[in-house]
Amino acid sequence: MAGIEYSVSRTVAANVRKLRRAREWSQDALAERVAMAGMPSLDRQKISKAERGYRATFSVDELVALAAALDVRPEELLTPFECLQCRNTPPAGFACKTCGASA
Repeated sequence: MAGIEYSVSRTVAANVRKLRRAREWSQDALAERVAMAGMPSLDRQKISKAERGYRATFSVDELVALAAALDVRPEELLTPFECLQCRNTPPAGFACKTCGASA
């Protein structure tokens, strides 16, 4: 079960990063919006750790607050996307600058 949790959280983190960057928001700006959506404990540091893959899971409350802050439906954060730059498979040892995927 841990592998499933990790892959879903990784998908959420990648989608958060993609959407945040598309809006040209800093992690601080997203954290402020998440706090306004009712989740002040999900701060910039936690968002940064999640986007870099150092945070293993998101609570349902965190997921809903992230979705509200990003103005998307929660299921959009749960659904893997295919990056048009790297097709989700960057070269070995590299990370895609568009989606954040790494090999």
